[in-house]
Amino acid sequence: MNFTSVTDYNNLVYKISKDLKQIKKKSYCLLLNSLFIAKKDLIKLFKGRIYNMHTGLLPNQRGAAVQTWQIMSRLKKSAVTIHKVTTQIDEGNIIFEKKINCEGVVNEKDFNKIASKKEKFLLNKLFDNIKNNKKLIGKKQKSAYSIYMPRLNTLTHSFINWSWHAKDIVSFINAFSEPFQGARTFISKNLIVIKKAKIYKEKQSFHPFQFGIVYRVDKNYVYVAAKGCVVKIEKKSLKNSSNLIGKRFYTPIKFLESALQSRAVHFPKKIIIK
Repeated sequence: MNFTSVTDYNNLVYKISKDLKQIKKKSYCLLLNSLFIAKKDLIKLFKGRIYNMHTGLLPNQRGAAVQTWQIMSRLKKSAVTIHKVTTQIDEGNIIFEKKINCEGVVNEKDFNKIASKKEKFLLNKLFDNIKNNKKLIGKKQKSAYSIYMPRLNTLTHSFINWSWHAKDIVSFINAFSEPFQGARTFISKNLIVIKKAKIYKEKQSFHPFQFGIVYRVDKNYVYVAAKGCVVKIEKKSLKNSSNLIGKRFYTPIKFLESALQSRAVHFPKKIIIK
């Protein structure tokens, strides 16, 4: 959710200013999809009245790219959370939380449809509490159960490892599906982007050397041998799908290693891969 949609939905009056001196004594700060970690001087400026809306279940969904990691891991529970901001990432007291049932969620686009309603509900609840001068103390997080995951970049981190179990390959593809560009791999030295895949149970079992080989193509789907079962890819999402029989999807080691060794650092106007 972006700032404009929040202000429009709640009929808020606002102005944009770079002069921090204009902040009043009892101002509140709300962070939405923040790309920076709040420093002590900012928290002090608002006298601790600074909050963050985090789309994730805390403390075990701290960090960024929460929904991508969640879909990749096939987790069925999440939340939208408003928490107090500290100098540590997503560690402040939980003020409000709205749980999300992720059964039936295939990609992040599906998740966002559900989450947006929860976000609006919690924002209204936060604003009502502020208007009524209610204390926002919240519940302390249990850091012993915390899980932090870093940011991701589709162009760097979405390469498929065909040695994984078919279920892990499919959830990985789904994680980088809509609204993102899709998961990546190669066939005959050509880069291939895959957005839609399913699990298909086949009585035939495959040797590891067969993993990634296209063994059947029908009117709608391409069937790829994999560990445990079959990866079933929508034919319309692939170019020249009629000539794939016997060819192998593969990802060179250098791309897999780069994905494991690098991380995405986001800035307001650019992304740097380190």
